[in-house]
Amino acid sequence: MRNCTHLLLLLTVGAFAIGLQPIPFFTFCFCPILLSYTRQKWVNCLFALISNTIAVSIGTLGVFDDYGTPAFIHLPRVIRNSLVTNLVILSSVLADHIFFHAKNKSAWARVLVFPCVWTSVWYIHGYWGDRSGYSNGISDWSEWAQIADIGGRSLLEFFMALSGTCILECESWMELVLSLKNSTASTSSVTTTSNNNQHAPISASSPSSASDKNLDSSSAIPSSNQSTSFSLIRSRLIKHPFSIYLALVLFVYIYGGAKSSFRKGSFFQRPTKDWVPATQPVACVIGPGGFDMELRSDYSYWMNKSAVAAQNGAKLVLWSEEVVLTNSLQEEQQLRDMAIAVAVEHSIYLVIAYDRRDPVNHNMAVLISPHGDILIDYIKANPLPFDENNEPGPGKLLFADTPEFGRIGIAICFDLSVPSFILQAGQSDVDILLQPAYNWGAGGPSNLRNQQLRAVENGFTLFRCISQGISGVIEPVIHGHFEQKTAVISNEVVLFNLPIQKRIKTIYSHFIGDTIPYGCMLFSLAFFLTSLFYSQPA
Repeated sequence: MRNCTHLLLLLTVGAFAIGLQPIPFFTFCFCPILLSYTRQKWVNCLFALISNTIAVSIGTLGVFDDYGTPAFIHLPRVIRNSLVTNLVILSSVLADHIFFHAKNKSAWARVLVFPCVWTSVWYIHGYWGDRSGYSNGISDWSEWAQIADIGGRSLLEFFMALSGTCILECESWMELVLSLKNSTASTSSVTTTSNNNQHAPISASSPSSASDKNLDSSSAIPSSNQSTSFSLIRSRLIKHPFSIYLALVLFVYIYGGAKSSFRKGSFFQRPTKDWVPATQPVACVIGPGGFDMELRSDYSYWMNKSAVAAQNGAKLVLWSEEVVLTNSLQEEQQLRDMAIAVAVEHSIYLVIAYDRRDPVNHNMAVLISPHGDILIDYIKANPLPFDENNEPGPGKLLFADTPEFGRIGIAICFDLSVPSFILQAGQSDVDILLQPAYNWGAGGPSNLRNQQLRAVENGFTLFRCISQGISGVIEPVIHGHFEQKTAVISNEVVLFNLPIQKRIKTIYSHFIGDTIPYGCMLFSLAFFLTSLFYSQPA
C-alpha cells in the first residue's frame, strides 16, 4: 500500500514537473521523490519508468496539436517521446541504485553519482535540442536560473538533481545536529559538575570525603572525552553533504539576487539616470502563423506592414519565422528588392524571414541596412527534428556590427534550443540576438522558458518575434528591468523599446563552455570504474 501511494505521488508530481505547463515546485520535488522510491528495490526502477512515462505523456499531451485540429490526436507520438525521455531518466536512477547499494558506497557517491549521470545524459540528449529537460520547469526561478551564466543549462540540471540527493541526506544530517546538541549539553553538564566539586567544602571527618574525591577525579576524564566527541561531531556536520548543499543554496540566492539588483553602473545606489541605457523603438511583424496562409504569397501586404511599423517609429523591424515563401530564384530576388526599397525609404533595419522552396528548401532570415545593404544572409542551422524538412545551413551563427544597435546576430526559432550552437553568440560578443520564430498549439510559454536561458548563458539581449507565442525583449538577467513580453498570434505589428546595452561577459560563454557536462561524464566513469575494481568490505 505504501509503495502504491509513493507511485501515485510520483505520477502526480511527474505530470507537472515537465511539459507544457510545469509547476516549478513540483519540478524541484521530482528528483527526491523519484530517488526515494527507486532506491528501495530494483523493480521500483521499472515501475518508475512506466509511471513517469504516463506522467510525461500527460504533461505533453498537446505538444504536437495545431489549432483547429482534434485534441490529443498525436498520442502515440507523445508516448514514444515520453518513453525516450524516461529512458534518459532510467539510466540515471539505475546508476544511482547501483552505487546506493554498493559495498563501497560513501556519502559522496550517494550524493554525486545521480546528478553527474543525470547531467551527462541530458547533455547528450540535448544534441537533438534541449526543449524537454526538467530544468525548463525552474527557469523562471530567477535566482536559480541565473547560475546558467556560470555553467550553462547543464549547471542548472546538475544543481536540480543534486538537490534531490542532498535532501535525502537530511535525516542523517539532523541526527548529527541532535548529537551535536546533546554533546554540547553533556560537556556543559560535566563542566558544571566539575566546577561544583572543586568549590565544595571538604571535611576530614565527613564519611563522603573519599567518594567525593573519587567522583571529582573521575569526572575529568569524561570532560576530555566529551570535548573530543563534540569536535568530531562538529567536523562531520560541517563536511556533511547537506551542509555543503545548504551553503551552495545560499550562494545561488546571493549570486542570483546580486545579478538582478546590481545592474552595470548602478552600484552603489547610483541615480537611475546614470545607468539606465538608451532605448530604440523596434517592431515585430507577425506573419500568418498557421492562419491566412494565402497571405504567404502576398509580398506587398507584408511590406506595407513593415512600413506601418516604421511610420510608428520603429528603427528595426523583425519578421516572425517564414512569413512568406518563394518558389523560385526570381521570386526570392523580387522579395529582397521590395524589402531593400522599404528599408531605404524608411531608413530602418529590416529582417525578412521566409521559406525558400527552390533551388533548395531553406528557412531564411535576411538583415537589410537603412542603406540597402544585405548585412546578414542566414540559413537556419537547426531545423526542428522530425518536423521540419528544410536543409540545414552551415552551422555558423552570423552577425554584423551596426552603429545604432551594436553587434547584431540572427538565429531562427529552434536554433535557440541548441545551446552549443548559440554559444557562438557569446563567444563572438553579440550584443543583440534577433530571433524570428514560429510556434503552434499550446507550446508558446514552454518554448520561451527554454530559450530565455540562452540570453542568460551568453549575456546578450534577445529580441524575439514569434507567431502563436510570446514575443518581446529578453534580458541576460532573468526578469530584468527592461524585459518586455506579450503574447501574439498572427498578422500583427507589435512595438517594443529595445535597450541598447553591451553584452555581459559570462563565465559560461568566455571561460568554461560545456566543461560541466564533460566533467560529469568523467566523474560518472570514475565512479563506475571504482565500483568495478575497488570494493571494500561492507
